Amino acid sequence: MPGANHVLANQKNKSFNDRPAFGLGPILCYDSDGMSTEDGFVVTRFQISAGGVVYRLTPNQDVEVVLIAHRKGESWRLPKGRIEAGETLHETALREVTEETGLTTEILEELRPIEYSFWWYRDKGRVRYHKKVYFYLMSFVEGDFALHDAEVADVRWMPISRATCLVAYRQEQEVLDLARERISQRHQKRSR
Repeated sequence: MPGANHVLANQKNKSFNDRPAFGLGPILCYDSDGMSTEDGFVVTRFQISAGGVVYRLTPNQDVEVVLIAHRKGESWRLPKGRIEAGETLHETALREVTEETGLTTEILEELRPIEYSFWWYRDKGRVRYHKKVYFYLMSFVEGDFALHDAEVADVRWMPISRATCLVAYRQEQEVLDLARERISQRHQKRSR
């Protein structure tokens, strides 16, 4: 689907929220693992999600961020979720963070998107997904972890250095490293 890839490639210089928020639907990709169709292609579904690095400063001015755990705390992650029809990326990020953490937040700035692929079992067997997640730096406004939704097993504030070590995926570690830099820059400007 060269046209769809061309549309995405031309979006690189726009801010996240100016980009169209839509799934591209099934994309045919060649795959050599034996899961291909008769013509040698695998249907890959494209998903767009958004989420955030929610932070606060402790009384000692240490930075804490929110992590969530799915499935009984097996792995820690940043809150995020799929875009719904008609939503902007900002709206998705705010909604998903509230649903998964119980917190109200404010978006401060864009961080960076991450991309990855995974297999999921559906009615007719395995389906490959390619996912792009847009992350934002968010400040904590108010809320209560007790209000998080049922798909999340646990929500916690953690020092950002510990959170970077605990998140399950390297790309989320990189997002947290970028968030740490941006938070530091924001608070250096205020102290001048």
